[in-house]
Amino acid sequence: MTQPRQQHSDQQSDAAHSASRWEERYASVEQLWSGRPNDWLPELATDWSPGTALEIGCGEGADVLWLAEHGWRVTGLDLSATAVARLSREAERRGVASRVTGRVHDVEAGLPEGPFDLVTSFYVHGGPEEGSLDLVALLSHAAARVAPGGHLLTAVHAVNPLWHTHHARTYTADALLEG
Repeated sequence: MTQPRQQHSDQQSDAAHSASRWEERYASVEQLWSGRPNDWLPELATDWSPGTALEIGCGEGADVLWLAEHGWRVTGLDLSATAVARLSREAERRGVASRVTGRVHDVEAGLPEGPFDLVTSFYVHGGPEEGSLDLVALLSHAAARVAPGGHLLTAVHAVNPLWHTHHARTYTADALLEG
């Protein structure tokens, strides 16, 4: 019986370490990302009817803010309190705070209950180490939150970006579709 407790403790430790790494990364700079939404979002979602959306790994919130400015009610999840605070401040500044909910949240603890009309996840990372985020499982859980007629929109790294020092997993479209 001590085995499951140890495994649970290890998973909590892995999650805390990952959250700490992302928090350090955000806290070390005034702005980590460009502030522009990921290219796929406006390209694909401009003509979709606004509804409810869930953004997994929202960072400083460029996608969340774009969606809110286009009429969506959006929940953004991220490991970093600094990133979520930046999202909240910018939502206030842009006058869309009533349509934005930013939450510091580890997706391995589960996702908010749906359904959502749109679930997005852009460049969320896992790692090869045991206990690292399994993107295939995450996207399967995300797909289960999509309302009938809704959309799941994701983009992942097929190769690691140069700034990745922990050798994150990479995925092919086939591997993701198999999940």
